[in-house]
Amino acid sequence: MEEMVVLERIELIARLGVCYESQPKDKDIALIWISELAGEVKNCTLLNESIEARLPTQSS
Repeated sequence: MEEMVVLERIELIARLGVCYESQPKDKDIALIWISELAGEVKNCTLLNESIEARLPTQSS
């Protein structure tokens, strides 16, 4: 997922959170987006950990 898409979704979720007139469907979509964003962050974290584990260690 592109960084701009992630930021736009976070912004929309925040707006839905403060909107009293949002529809139940809007809240369902927001929850799906939160789940997708959490999965994306988890995948990025695992990828970064994998890359770091392969890097040679620096000796002092």
